[in-house]
Amino acid sequence: VSMAPNANITLPLPAGLSYVSASGSGWSCAVATGTLTCNYGNLTGSAANALTLNFTAPSATGDVDLVFTAGSDATDANLTDNTVTFPLQIRHLYYMPIIGKNNP
Repeated sequence: VSMAPNANITLPLPAGLSYVSASGSGWSCAVATGTLTCNYGNLTGSAANALTLNFTAPSATGDVDLVFTAGSDATDANLTDNTVTFPLQIRHLYYMPIIGKNNP
């Protein structure tokens, strides 16, 4: 496909994961009914249009899969290569200041 008109990426948000923000030239993102949708417009085949997403992690630790699906208004004969899964391990780090003689 030389151009993907109305290109988009969708992500059903796993329980506890909250969308915070997105950045990337030409991208616009919003959440509706638990799914994050990011729209680009007309994406050309040679374009490298980065999208950075920021989330707040769930309060519970564990494994979470982010399942992204790409789409557009173009006819796609092979829909099986439009989905990618990013496995995440949610671990909580605790900040504990140490105050001592050499660390006021």
